[in-house]
Amino acid sequence: MQPSKKKILKAKTMKNIVRKIAAIIEREDREEELEVCQKEDDYWREAGEGIMSRAAKKREEKSKKLEAAAARKAENRLLAKLEVEKLTATRHTEKLKKQEEEAARKAEFLAELEKERLESTVEWDW
Repeated sequence: MQPSKKKILKAKTMKNIVRKIAAIIEREDREEELEVCQKEDDYWREAGEGIMSRAAKKREEKSKKLEAAAARKAENRLLAKLEVEKLTATRHTEKLKKQEEEAARKAEFLAELEKERLESTVEWDW
C-alpha cells in the first residue's frame, strides 16, 4: 500500500514546517550567541580600555614625577650657584674690609710718622 497523495502532501508540509521551525530556532540561537559574544566583546573592550587608561595614567604620573625631579634638580643647581656667589661676595667684602683696615692702619701709621717728623723738626729748630 502506498500512502495517499494527501498523506504525502501532509508529510511534506509537516517536513517544511519542522524545517522552518528548526531554522527559526537556529536563527534565534545564533542571535543569542551573537548577543552573548557582543556582550563579551564589549566587556573585554572596556576592560582593555581600562587597562590602557591605567597604563596611560601611570605613564603620565611617571612623566610628572620625572618633570618634578628635573625641576627640583634645576632649582638645587640654582641654589648652589647662588650660595657660591654669596660666599664669593662675602669673601670679597671681607677682603675689601681687611684692605680698608690695612689702609687705615697705614694711614694712621704714616700720620704718626709725619707727626713725629714734624715734632722732631720742630725740636731741632730750637
